[in-house]
Amino acid sequence: MPRMFDLMKQAMQMKKEAGKIQQELVAHTYEATSADEKVKVIVNGKMEIISLKISPDAFTSVSPEKLEREIKDTINEAIGKAQRDISEMMKSKMPDLPI
Repeated sequence: MPRMFDLMKQAMQMKKEAGKIQQELVAHTYEATSADEKVKVIVNGKMEIISLKISPDAFTSVSPEKLEREIKDTINEAIGKAQRDISEMMKSKMPDLPI
């Protein structure tokens, strides 16, 4: 039975640490810019878009389809940066967690 208590205690500690990490993530931002610099996206660690900027000339110099792809790709790049950083943060703060 003492082993069960230790596991419960460890689970509670991990939950507490995960809560702290989640709070930290809101403060982290991740930025991506399209290759032609017409689209810029900033997301936070909760994968929420904080800012989406599209250059005014993008609407006249790029086809709608290309602009759509650039927006999608730039958002995905920013999210990818956030996911990689979050994974590293989780590994460093919770090394026993199988990520």
